[in-house]
Amino acid sequence: MSEHTETLDPTVDERTVDFLRPSPTVANIKLRPLTSGSFAILHRTKNAFVTPGKGEPDHFFAALEYAFIHGAPLEHVLRAAHSSPDRFRAEVFKFAEQIGLNDVPSIIHEIEASLNAAAKQSVDVVPRPDSGDKDSPPNS
Repeated sequence: MSEHTETLDPTVDERTVDFLRPSPTVANIKLRPLTSGSFAILHRTKNAFVTPGKGEPDHFFAALEYAFIHGAPLEHVLRAAHSSPDRFRAEVFKFAEQIGLNDVPSIIHEIEASLNAAAKQSVDVVPRPDSGDKDSPPNS
């Protein structure tokens, strides 16, 4: 059970508690929560935690990207994400100057927690038996 369960209504399930947990501070950076918008930026920038690539993923740089996307001022992140890949990398490197090497494992832990909490929120739609359309939603 999550450590935050005691503070919420006892009828709320663990996956909701994990999803609604407060934003952490990692490496003295207050991180914004994972949202559909930040997930889209991670996808756009081909972050190794959300977009499978060729070869061995660079989890170290992916962690720095995540910290930049969730910790830098949002307008700055949006400008960098919609610029060239080289400019985005340069902005991540500038931001990373404030992150110590010993803080990277904490960032990776936060990434895993955020992505796992988001994954728990997904649902699979199973068609109603004999509906005739395998892609139709249940009870249609």
